[in-house]
Amino acid sequence: MRWRGGRADDEAKPYAAESLRDAPNEPFLLAQYGRILAATGAADEYVRVMLDALKLTPSIGDVGRFATLQAVLSQALFMAGRLNEALEANAAAL
Repeated sequence: MRWRGGRADDEAKPYAAESLRDAPNEPFLLAQYGRILAATGAADEYVRVMLDALKLTPSIGDVGRFATLQAVLSQALFMAGRLNEALEANAAAL
């Protein structure tokens, strides 16, 4: 968690890219990278990353995965000040 102690998001990017290679849990890795972005003040980028993660996750089939990522998107939207959209994402998660 060094990003909380001042590690810049651009320092985390290579680690995220390396982790994403051949990763079956790519959407969850993107979510964690998005949280690093948010911790450095880039809430809009967090939203963008979460939208990308959701594109990789079908809404039919693995309902738990979809619900979890919708909840994380809700948090991202909330942090970006997009409260109505955050509420919609939260409702989709439920």
